Amino acid sequence: MVDRAGRPVLAAEARSRFDVSDSWAAGTFRNLYAHGSIPDVPYFLLALPDTFYLWEHPRRKADEAFIEGRRSALGDPEVPPDHSVPAWEIVRPYLGHPGGRDPDPREVGSYAMRMVLDAFLADVLNARELTREAAPQNLWWLFDSGLYEAMRGGSFAGAVAG
Repeated sequence: MVDRAGRPVLAAEARSRFDVSDSWAAGTFRNLYAHGSIPDVPYFLLALPDTFYLWEHPRRKADEAFIEGRRSALGDPEVPPDHSVPAWEIVRPYLGHPGGRDPDPREVGSYAMRMVLDAFLADVLNARELTREAAPQNLWWLFDSGLYEAMRGGSFAGAVAG
């Protein structure tokens, strides 16, 4: 995702895992960082059906963790997410009612999660005059992190990874 000036602002990864810890999310971030999969962007979002994990200035924080010696047993930097957001109420409306029943977060596959994240981010981009006060509480993290303002007026630069 790029901002109004065309600068990359958000990289996102969608996964179908469910009911994981902040520690698991930090480990996944660590693995992506170690393999060069985290670009130098202001925000990185790891989206799971039940939780969104957001890092602000992820590469800088990973570099600082490495320099300061905050590392995993494998020597990679340990960087916990800045925001851990319950996401099922965000994700569920995009899934419809498969087979006439409510969807189950444990049944959301990787492809479906990528599509949900693309649709959610597109909706956020297309929201006109969205404010923290008018937004549902489960979207306040977009404002508290500064991500909404960074994205506002921007566009997609490519598909969500996952």
